Amino acid sequence: MGKIIHQTVANYSAIFDAFPYQHEAVEALKDLPYSAIFHEQGLGKTKIAIDLLLYWLEKKDVDTVMVVTKKQLVHNWFNEFHTHTHLQPKILSSNKKDNYLVLNSPARVLLANFEIFTTEQERLTLFLKARNTAVIVDESKKIKNPESKLTQAFFDLAPLFKIRTIMTGTPVANRPYDIWAQIYFLDFGMSLGCDFKAFKQRTDLTNDLSENQLKRDVFESQTGQISFFQRFFIDEKDKDKNKSIDVIKEIVEAVKYLSKSHTGALIVFQNDLSNTYKDVGTILNADVSTELLLTIFHVNTPLHDGAVVISGSKIISAGVLLPLTDDPKLSWKYGTRHRAAIGMTETSNAACLVVSEETGDVSVTLDGALKKYDDIPTLKADLENILGYKTIEDTPKKSIFNLEKFITIKKDRK
Repeated sequence: MGKIIHQTVANYSAIFDAFPYQHEAVEALKDLPYSAIFHEQGLGKTKIAIDLLLYWLEKKDVDTVMVVTKKQLVHNWFNEFHTHTHLQPKILSSNKKDNYLVLNSPARVLLANFEIFTTEQERLTLFLKARNTAVIVDESKKIKNPESKLTQAFFDLAPLFKIRTIMTGTPVANRPYDIWAQIYFLDFGMSLGCDFKAFKQRTDLTNDLSENQLKRDVFESQTGQISFFQRFFIDEKDKDKNKSIDVIKEIVEAVKYLSKSHTGALIVFQNDLSNTYKDVGTILNADVSTELLLTIFHVNTPLHDGAVVISGSKIISAGVLLPLTDDPKLSWKYGTRHRAAIGMTETSNAACLVVSEETGDVSVTLDGALKKYDDIPTLKADLENILGYKTIEDTPKKSIFNLEKFITIKKDRK
């Protein structure tokens, strides 16, 4: 069957630039025939997916992209397209008459809920044979059961898609074999095999592995041989060993981008969580990461105007409002973020890091005094001192805000 070719020209440019880590993900996946995005919630999987499909439509031999998601999320995706693109997606719904019109329209992007793959499977088969179509499956764990009618429909239609991408923040909860159907939809058994029952038997945790060392060794060996899994496993011993230095690295990488893009930011390094800043703002209790910091401080997120509170290796909360200094001698050039950073360190043993939205300048406040930084290495060295560890070899780790490790910051009162 010949393919239908669009004659009209569309604008495939994105309205907003992606964060660096989102751009890296797009670059890594954009030319692959299939891929999976397993980022945690809050890291902008939707933006990655949208930038991917814009690239496919402009550069690849793809004329239509179908985004499949949960029924209650369809309109969220519609709004995301309105925010990030110049495209107007069409929605496939439970109304078969409307679906006929949608499938025969020149729309570049189609939004559908999962149930469409069963109720409209025959029409979709004809549609996919006539169009060069890519698919993005959001919340792909929905097809984790390979024996369900829904998942079977996905398997039947999978070969007709030119490009296949799945995305979810939780591909596996407590049953490792839940990953099998999601990956089979992508590669037809190349990574995890074609026999689900055999895979389930090897990876099922409802067994006597805890009591049988031999079986446990076999299980670990088999799991380690699955190349698809290897990139997602982290050695906890290595993770703990490098945690202190990784915190600095994640913060510094975020600060470099925030400064370059003139994105305002305010970070509090707080050791004593018994004060009133423990339970204010939005509680996160998440690991410190460059990606999460950039997401929080992005101008379009609701938390960007407040402060982030970090204790140890955790982002405790975000969107926190801090007390402003009332020092009448403070220069008029300092805005709200700087005044909050100084005010916070006047009344607590915290330290604060500020990125100016106007100039991109990076400053640290400590004990009510402020220091501006002209280079990243000096900032990194001072953060290591402030946070109480200079090198990985410093064991046991010095407690955060060890008084002997405070740096000297001259007050700027001009």
